[in-house]
Amino acid sequence: MPTAFEISARAVRQAASVLADHLQDGLPFRELRPLIHAADPALMRDWDALGASVTTDIDRNLSFTATRLTKAGWLTRANRTWRLTGLGVEALHVYSDPVAFFSEAGTRYDHWRTGRVFFDAAAKLLSELPDDRWVSVEDLAAEYEVDPEALAACLQGRAPRAGTSRSPLTARRVLASRCSRPKPTPGGRCLCAMSCTTKPPPASTPCGR
Repeated sequence: MPTAFEISARAVRQAASVLADHLQDGLPFRELRPLIHAADPALMRDWDALGASVTTDIDRNLSFTATRLTKAGWLTRANRTWRLTGLGVEALHVYSDPVAFFSEAGTRYDHWRTGRVFFDAAAKLLSELPDDRWVSVEDLAAEYEVDPEALAACLQGRAPRAGTSRSPLTARRVLASRCSRPKPTPGGRCLCAMSCTTKPPPASTPCGR
């Protein structure tokens, strides 16, 4: 009998696989859910067979465990719509086994959780700034002493800004930022101390590459 972890892994990776066919607009969870079960009809049966060892149904469990994917930068969820990111598409190709896929997402989630205060501070600062300037992910990561790759991934998994369909990260090495006036960061440094430019990222730079 498959374990709860193995069934969760199947559900999460199957969700990502379905979303790979809907990269432009994503899917509301109410539309995503039946497509997952159609692709893997045994999910609900295997989950229910676990009996009292689980305390929620498979769909609620999926909604909870998918948080691993958002913190890994593989998935965004906004207005109840789920979208796979460029990193999520890449992860599907790299981790064909559901358990390996889910485990890697969990490792990345644990890394985010360990440095959550710093990741959230960087994301908060970014969310307060307009899109008229650009600064490297490395500079922003150095400001909060976090890994730039992990920061880039974390930002990809955050919900898009209000009124947009984009995540806060528009390219792997560039982020929207403003340096026209001094603005101390929580770390005490002025954002203007970071190297920035008015030149936007190349239009051909794929998100998450």
